[in-house]
Amino acid sequence: MRKKYFRTILFLLVAYSSFAANDLRIYQIYGGGGNSSAIYNRDFVVLYNDGSSAVSLSGYSLQYAPLSATPPSDNWTSINLTGSVPAKGFYLIAINLNASSGTGSNGIDLPTPDLVWPLGSSGLNQNTGKLALMSSTTLITATTPTSPVDFVGYGSGIDVSEGSPAPSTSSTSSIVRKNDGVDTDNNSADFVSTTSAALNTVRPSNSTSFPVKLVYLDVAKYGESAILDWKTSEELNFSHFEIQKSKDAVGFESVGKVSSNKGLSSIYIFVDNQPAPGVNYYRLKMVDLDGKIEYSKINSINFASELNVVLYPNPSSDFVKLNNINLKEISQVTVSDIQGKILKVFNDNFDTMPINELQSQYYIIRVYASTGKLYSYKLLKI
Repeated sequence: MRKKYFRTILFLLVAYSSFAANDLRIYQIYGGGGNSSAIYNRDFVVLYNDGSSAVSLSGYSLQYAPLSATPPSDNWTSINLTGSVPAKGFYLIAINLNASSGTGSNGIDLPTPDLVWPLGSSGLNQNTGKLALMSSTTLITATTPTSPVDFVGYGSGIDVSEGSPAPSTSSTSSIVRKNDGVDTDNNSADFVSTTSAALNTVRPSNSTSFPVKLVYLDVAKYGESAILDWKTSEELNFSHFEIQKSKDAVGFESVGKVSSNKGLSSIYIFVDNQPAPGVNYYRLKMVDLDGKIEYSKINSINFASELNVVLYPNPSSDFVKLNNINLKEISQVTVSDIQGKILKVFNDNFDTMPINELQSQYYIIRVYASTGKLYSYKLLKI
């Protein structure tokens, strides 16, 4: 995590794409634990189960290798996994940074983890590394794992990854899967740098034992406001949503309430006109008619964007532009509907992007910076 390599090394970048089909995947990686300005005092990895039933982790292992001074990097370390991951749920693995205290001197405590990995040797490398989720406990002894359930190589210079490597982590950011955990077998396309909080196994919002099934929750900028939109696939005996906000992803306050539409499927929108400067964390507190509650996963958005991008005009009928930014700092812009489906991709000509063929409704504009960071905005097409 804190290792730096001051030598010139030639690495063979391998696009590795032969992976086992499975609903389990690596969802989030944080390697900056305990460092100066760290969010958390330990590194962590989050697993996610995209299936409709719980998955037992008996016989599974998670294995890690840092970038080696001389390829191939075959110095893998492994931990056997225990317990299970609920349907549409998360599994938090906290990583001890050393054998004694386990935590660094900076950052807050993680939520209660499902497993503690005494990795030692300063934990994960925040700049470059690779993680393999395996359906066996046999230690990997080669550069490339054979038939992993999921595999992530992150950071510039890593010797193997799914497609291109994912971005690096840092003291203030983790990398997390986009589009609610979709896995396209391309680490670069699937992961984005984020300040989102670590997720653990609080009962998932779309659990069959709760009367509302949440399909997604998204948050984006609209001028100086934050717009949350979410969709349900079913609401039975359900009362209302309470929108909650936090500055540290630990203590939350209520900023609004939305009553249930009491339908089989509904789309909701809530506008927070007073987001705080910097990172704002949002979640939904879902309350059924019996008073039982459930929480959504946490989403975040930064109102101190170092890009300071202005989406103009907004609303718009035929085109949008990105102002207040050197366009060379942008690698890609995508346009998605509020269900998350990508409708348009722009790899250049960011000064004028046509949208005239789109229907009149809200869209999510995602701006991918060359630094690996992602900025989201809400666009109203008229």
